[in-house]
Amino acid sequence: MSDRHVLPPYSLRMPSELREMLELSAREAKRSLNAEIVARLEDSFSNTISASDPMRVIEDGEDGKTVMLLPSAKELVRLTGELAEQLRLLREERASR
Repeated sequence: MSDRHVLPPYSLRMPSELREMLELSAREAKRSLNAEIVARLEDSFSNTISASDPMRVIEDGEDGKTVMLLPSAKELVRLTGELAEQLRLLREERASR
């Protein structure tokens, strides 16, 4: 028996418009409404930027092509610090002229 038969059902309230969009998307993907919701929730967590990864590649699930390359939060902080230091040095150089 799979896990899905062991787990108790979870009632989820949502606007009817959202349910209709999810049902349409589920039909297009040839899966159940539950499978569509689970897939979308899993995808929302898999695309989260990790503070420890220097760069995160977000890929299109259909053909594996890279959609975007996102820096991690840690990398953004590092780059911001570098830019702030370069700006400070430029200001000092201009002030000394």
